[in-house]
Amino acid sequence: MALAAVQCILFSFGYRLTADDVEAHYYALDTVPAFLTYAEHMARVSGRIGHYVTLPISMAASYASDYLTARLAFAAVFFGSFLAFGILLGRLMRMPALTGPLFTAYLVCCPLLFNHTPPTAYPLQVTLPFLVILLCRIYWLLNQSSEQIQVNY
Repeated sequence: MALAAVQCILFSFGYRLTADDVEAHYYALDTVPAFLTYAEHMARVSGRIGHYVTLPISMAASYASDYLTARLAFAAVFFGSFLAFGILLGRLMRMPALTGPLFTAYLVCCPLLFNHTPPTAYPLQVTLPFLVILLCRIYWLLNQSSEQIQVNY
């Protein structure tokens, strides 16, 4: 956890707006209908139906990135997905003691890039869906009995 805290501090110094963020901010600062029209247009043009949901979340997150507490929260969510992945793998392998070493390995191998990568840019667009999926899988595993979970070769 100390390693995660040290890495979170590194992400607290700043953030990076992408060109998409700047364009969306331009429309968001105009009016709400202009932003909604822009979001609908981007979802339709790019062919990504998920943009209807992710673009407003991404815009809210990039706007909140101006505040230190939000940047620390985004880094915590980002590293929380590593912890959730470690928990999931530990449960799947029926070795919960592996959670700590797996979490540490993911933290050590995480590149600290200040490019267009989470959590510096797109703070929730990529991280939040993965975290939700991992938490759903962990919840599902916890609610299954050990007899029902089997590995078929």
